[in-house]
Amino acid sequence: MNKASISILLVEDSPSDAKLLQQTLWHLGKEKWQVVHFERLSDALNACSKSIFDIVLLDLSLPDSEGLNTVAKFYTAVPNIPIVVLTELDDEDIALQAVANSVQDYLVKGQITPNSIGRAIRTCVERGQILKQLRESEHRLHLIFEQTFQSMALLTPEGIILEMNQTALNLWGRQQQDCIGKPLWELESWNFSSTNQEWLKSIIAKTADGEFVRHELQVSSTDDAVVWIDFSLKPLKDETGKVVLLIVQGWDISDQKHAEAEIIKAWEQERELNEMKSSFVSMVSHEFRNPMSVIRTAVELLESYNHQLSDQQKSKYFGNIQTAIRQMQQLLDEVLFWGRSDAG
Repeated sequence: MNKASISILLVEDSPSDAKLLQQTLWHLGKEKWQVVHFERLSDALNACSKSIFDIVLLDLSLPDSEGLNTVAKFYTAVPNIPIVVLTELDDEDIALQAVANSVQDYLVKGQITPNSIGRAIRTCVERGQILKQLRESEHRLHLIFEQTFQSMALLTPEGIILEMNQTALNLWGRQQQDCIGKPLWELESWNFSSTNQEWLKSIIAKTADGEFVRHELQVSSTDDAVVWIDFSLKPLKDETGKVVLLIVQGWDISDQKHAEAEIIKAWEQERELNEMKSSFVSMVSHEFRNPMSVIRTAVELLESYNHQLSDQQKSKYFGNIQTAIRQMQQLLDEVLFWGRSDAG
């Protein structure tokens, strides 16, 4: 071990047994031990609230606690300290029961040697450090799971909910106890549509076979509001390739969908406006041709037959030109009106 010394909490009501254990440790010579001894469980627990220990050597028979209850009390109060039980020869069955639960190892009084106690302590401390690292890693992963902005849930391969994060619970207005142990498709957010339920059952079966599924769909949330979800199901496999968990992820994309709908609506309005513009341009082009034709004809007649036309005929042609100009002016006014409407 890399640590210079190991801090040992010895809980033993027999002064002679406690002294013998400390002498056994001192004879090892390979480690530096810091041993703190108490005869009562309550005193040991009080010390744990003030100091940090690497391991506890715990006698099962104490003045204020007896048997497996001693282990249970200590582990409940201090779950992060590795426990090595000290037991009499006839208590070995109880010690084995303790090891099957929260105890790391046990030592039988009268059979303890420097090598056996040194090996037990080193092994348990190292194992405790590994377990501590695993707990810290699990805690970090749980924090990420709970605090991520996306909805997440863990399912069995059959689709039974094991856990949901707070984002998902908030989205659907549910409590953890309302969801755990239920098939995902039985939640109110899915059962408003039998089509959604059947689809969900089918993709759970696919994911349980190892497929990844992603789809955009609508589900009901709090207050029976319908929201758009970017929904995915991913299989989690063990080292043999067997699917052991299904990971559900969901992003609320309702705002995005509403924005897309507004964009599509704007595009449609733009398309309709462009069609109107095209029709208007065609109409204006056609309407311009008539007065232009009148002007051109009148001008040609005046140029070619000016000396042969009477004043009345000339006046008529000039009148036609003026009428055509007014028509063109009116058309131009309409074009300007449409232009201002489009700009504003």
